[in-house]
Amino acid sequence: MVALLESLAFIGSILPGSILVILAGFLSAHGYLEISKLIWFVTFGAILGDGFSYWLGTKGKVIFQKNYRWLKYVNLEKGEYFFKKHGGKSVFWGRFIGLLRPIIPFIAGLSKMNKKEFFLWNVTSAFLWATSHLLIGYFSGGALGSIKTWSERVTVLIVIIIFVFIVKKIITKYSPSLITSLKSKIFNKN
Repeated sequence: MVALLESLAFIGSILPGSILVILAGFLSAHGYLEISKLIWFVTFGAILGDGFSYWLGTKGKVIFQKNYRWLKYVNLEKGEYFFKKHGGKSVFWGRFIGLLRPIIPFIAGLSKMNKKEFFLWNVTSAFLWATSHLLIGYFSGGALGSIKTWSERVTVLIVIIIFVFIVKKIITKYSPSLITSLKSKIFNKN
C-alpha cells in the first residue's frame, strides 16, 4: 500500500515511501515479515501507483493553459519531446530519485509515451527498486547484532585507552619522583 501511495502523482512527494520500504526490509530481518512476499507486494504496489499516475497524466492535459505561469502548452511540448528522446531511461531512473518518482509517470502519460514501453520500464524499475530497498533494510537489520557486538567491543577498548591515558597523566603530573622511584625499583632488583 505504501509503495502504491508513494508512486502516485504528487502524493508521493510528501510520503516517505523509500524509508518505509527499507523499514519493512528491516522488520523482515527480525522475523516480523517475509522478505519474498514483501518484494512482490511492494513491486506490485509500485507498478499500480505508477500505472495510475500514468493514466492520470493521459487525462491531465486540461490543466495546461496558455496564461498559466508553469503549466503552459510550451512546457507540455518540451515534456513530450523529452519523453520521445529519453522516455524509457527517465521512467527507469526516475524510480530511484525520490522527488521524481511520483512525477515521472504522470509526465509520461501527459506526453503520450507509448503504453507498452512505459509498462516495460515501469515493471523493471519497480521490481529492482523494491528488491534493492527491501534488501538494504533486510541486511541492515541482520547486521544490527554484529554492529552492537562490535560497538560494545570498541567502547570497552576506548574506555581502557582513556583510563590508561588518565592514569599516566595523573602519575606524570603529580609525582615525577614516584616514576623515577618505580623505574629504579623495577630495573634495579639486584
